[in-house]
Amino acid sequence: MDVRLAKICRPNAKGAFPRERLFQAFDAMRANPLVYINGPAGSGKTMLVSSYIEARSLAHLWYRIDEGDSDIGTFFHYLSLLVKQSTGARKTLPPFSPEAFSSFHTFALRFFENLYLRMKFPFVMVLDNYQLLEPSSPTHEIIRIAADVLPDGCSIGLISRSAAPPQLSVLKASKKIGFINWEDLRFTEEESVALLRHVDGDEFDEGQARRYDAIAGGWAAGLILMARGGGGDPVEHHVMDEPAVQEIFNYFATEVFSGLRPELQEFLLKTSFLPSMTAETALDLTGLQHSREILSELVQGNYFVENYFREKRSYQYHPLFHDFLRSTVYSRLNREEIRDVLRHVAHALIEAGRFEEALPPLREAEDWQTVVSLVLTNAPSLVKQGRFQTLQEAIAAIPEAVRDSVPWMGYWLGVCNLPFDPTESMKLFERAFFEFEKQNDRTGQLLAWCGAIDSAHLEAFQNFRRVSSTVMDRWIAWLEKDVEGGAGFPSEMVEAHVATSMTGALLVRRPQDPNIRQWSRRALALARSLGDEMLITRAFGYSIGLSNILGDYADTFTLFEEMDRTVTPGTGPFDTGNEVNRAVLYNQSRDGADLALAAVNKGLKISEDTGICFWVPMLLAQGAFACFNKGEQREAGRFIDRMKDHLKGAPILVGCQYYQMAALRSCIDGDIATAIRHCEEQLRLALDVECPWITAASRLHLAIVLSEAGELRRAHEQLEVFPLLPDFSPILHYTYLLTKTSLELKEGNQDRAIEYLREGLALARKKGYVSMFYWWDPAFMTRLYSMALRHGIETGYVGAIVKARDLFPEEMPLDTPDWPWPFKVYTLGGFRLLKDDTPIPFEGRSRQRPLTLLKSILALGGLQVPEHTLTESLWPDALGDAAHSAYTTTLSRLRRLLGSDRAVEVQGHKVSLNRRYFWVDAWLFEDLCRKIDALRKKGDREGMVQRMEEAAELYGGPFLSADEEFWTISTRESLQSRFLKLVEGLGEELENDGDLAKAVECYEKALRTDDLIEEFYQRLMKCYENEGRHAEALNTYFRCKKTLHGRLGVTPSGKTQAVYEALKRNQ
Repeated sequence: MDVRLAKICRPNAKGAFPRERLFQAFDAMRANPLVYINGPAGSGKTMLVSSYIEARSLAHLWYRIDEGDSDIGTFFHYLSLLVKQSTGARKTLPPFSPEAFSSFHTFALRFFENLYLRMKFPFVMVLDNYQLLEPSSPTHEIIRIAADVLPDGCSIGLISRSAAPPQLSVLKASKKIGFINWEDLRFTEEESVALLRHVDGDEFDEGQARRYDAIAGGWAAGLILMARGGGGDPVEHHVMDEPAVQEIFNYFATEVFSGLRPELQEFLLKTSFLPSMTAETALDLTGLQHSREILSELVQGNYFVENYFREKRSYQYHPLFHDFLRSTVYSRLNREEIRDVLRHVAHALIEAGRFEEALPPLREAEDWQTVVSLVLTNAPSLVKQGRFQTLQEAIAAIPEAVRDSVPWMGYWLGVCNLPFDPTESMKLFERAFFEFEKQNDRTGQLLAWCGAIDSAHLEAFQNFRRVSSTVMDRWIAWLEKDVEGGAGFPSEMVEAHVATSMTGALLVRRPQDPNIRQWSRRALALARSLGDEMLITRAFGYSIGLSNILGDYADTFTLFEEMDRTVTPGTGPFDTGNEVNRAVLYNQSRDGADLALAAVNKGLKISEDTGICFWVPMLLAQGAFACFNKGEQREAGRFIDRMKDHLKGAPILVGCQYYQMAALRSCIDGDIATAIRHCEEQLRLALDVECPWITAASRLHLAIVLSEAGELRRAHEQLEVFPLLPDFSPILHYTYLLTKTSLELKEGNQDRAIEYLREGLALARKKGYVSMFYWWDPAFMTRLYSMALRHGIETGYVGAIVKARDLFPEEMPLDTPDWPWPFKVYTLGGFRLLKDDTPIPFEGRSRQRPLTLLKSILALGGLQVPEHTLTESLWPDALGDAAHSAYTTTLSRLRRLLGSDRAVEVQGHKVSLNRRYFWVDAWLFEDLCRKIDALRKKGDREGMVQRMEEAAELYGGPFLSADEEFWTISTRESLQSRFLKLVEGLGEELENDGDLAKAVECYEKALRTDDLIEEFYQRLMKCYENEGRHAEALNTYFRCKKTLHGRLGVTPSGKTQAVYEALKRNQ
């Protein structure tokens, strides 16, 4: 066992004197989350709390504070070990990482919530030696947070020699903290007598005990020392500050110490340099074979030795006794002898795995070579534990001349600064790089290169500094030259780090670089080979990010599958970043919005559990985009509003994503002016960081909203400076092509717009794209998809997206034949019902009534048809409730037949067919007739004739021609009348154009609809005659005569007769 874990063990209170008065005070104090026990050294604070816990059989956590706990990374590290040791929980608490520093309040909140769930209630958490925390340490604030979320009935005990720090004193007003101070801790005379009776047993002398109490003034250490040393001169005890306490203790301890046998004195002096010890450590240091027995003797004799037990028994001298022994050593040994002892002590601590405790004696011995070696050996593990301050302080304690001669010192200082001050970190790495170069240390040089690149990467995104991009370019150029020169790598580990950092650098500065994929693949291969999970996760993160930026989503899916097989799932910041990348991937999938939201919520849960908020704004951006993809603008707005709370001090990418999502929201809401302002701010930030793909995306988004605003010149300006990168990033190129399509349409260049649209959608189909790059405006995309379907462009691909995203244009696309209508209904010349272009069979009586209801709704207009009108039409003989019951039953059966409740809507006892679900040929015919009238008024003869031909082609016969119900008649006659009027006008236009063949077809179709209208016979006879088809002209007259006589018993009108006579004369 690492004896450092004595730090997390409760002192053994077996045989301790029970202080029932203070136990009861502690009982009352536990109504407060915090109990602050404050008194001078030797006043019995630690043993009081330990014996209280034992007396009350309380579940507990005991943590001994030392100077290192001012580093919150160290505090969380050892506290996690304590919880694991105490609770035996398999699942570890969230680790403290660099990303947690910026939001350590949230991390602490989640950490303690998690910790408390593992504890048995009620429990006490004790922090001993609290006075050793630096006044400015954030650990004080962490303790306050721990108290805020502490469950009722539990408490945190803080044991200290000094008054409560300001961070905790403020809790006094809110009654969240109780105090047991020196006046409470003092032994009363009766307690002193009882204590000495407890200690001395049969040798107890009550008179002597009362004299000792008068001298010690209730100070526990003084009472014990006098009992051990036989008394002494009276002391002033009314001022118990630290110097006075130590002076008094030394006075009595000298008497006690001088009475010990020489062997015991030597043992105490040699072991006084150990912070804590096991019998094995003591044996190694002193050479005394019976060290275990000596330690037991000291404990049993109350010689100020505290003992702890978990896996092994460990011992620690009381601080006052420890300082007395150290001062005794310094008075007896010369400087060189002390150095030898210190080196021996350090060696014993190193052997026990306690390197942190080995550093102070080594520094005191000025053994800097060993200090440097020890720091370099343990630096990686300290960084992994997030204990940057501890490592930084260890390095800073080394004399500057020694530090400067070892470039690795500068390297690790750079690592310590990297999460907090990348600018300073970059300087340190650069200095280390050149020092390594002088010493021909290739490993150090390349790792310092990685550090410099990573610093520039962080600085670019965190501090909005353009200079970092220039620096990054310089470092990229150095490595390229180095590699081209044939310089190899000293190890696979170094190459793995270089390849990973180079991938990240190129991702930011030159994503179009042809070598980026090679670097990415090499980074992954080496990281997997080494088995370094942190490096593997970084390599996968960069590779996945690259694939997402390039729009290679098939590769992204493959990478995720491989990563899930390779990397052990955890709850750290890398796991949160992976959920961001998953959300990006799913957001670009056709049906992936729900999966994207699941990834977002998982990432947010990890952030909430760990308190690491670095990725939260990026998760919120993906959440907003997923909601836009689902058409849930309000929910998207909530994500965007939450993003705004994270803008202050956030990385530049967060600012870009916020303004991008805010612009998209404004664009969808129709507030184009605000959308332009947001896009301009997005572009400003992107230009500051000089990242090509962020800049390109920002220009594209600005061009889109400028196009929507009609500011076409400015939109073109953005696209002119946009690098056309179809080979680099197909997804950006796709976005460019659709933006160009919109611009060309706005300028009336339809042919060029179609070319851009055809190229863009072909690329999208090939790559599986749905959205443009981080932009999904349903109205914008619907316009382009409608155009694509009208012109037969990628109809299968477009139709699938329209259906998946439930898109619908402002005007019903009745005249777009390939629009993916859920239902198509043909009513002109018969009745057919199709679902997803597949006919629904009519067979079976159970289907007849629901279909009749559908027909009646159509016949009565299809919108807002009153229930009573339907019941009167279909169930004329049913009364009241019976008619309503038949209606509701049949409506339910119709919905089941259609497989959709939304297709047929009911509101306020009125029924409507959902226009987003149904295409009806009669509706299209009416729509075309309205457009024909509008074109006629506009004077657009060409457009009018085209629409007339479409309408004439569409009309296949009378409305619901096979149904004779009375409710069909009105609609049938209305549509037929419009058709005949349409044909009359179309025929005339065709005759004027000299297109007699089409005119003949037109009139013949009209006569098939109504063979009693003589005007069509007349026009048909003239067309045949003008075509030189004299016989057909005459036959048309005889057909007219026969039809009229057979159907009506009349002869043709005089006008028809006149046309016939003219034909005969021409013959």
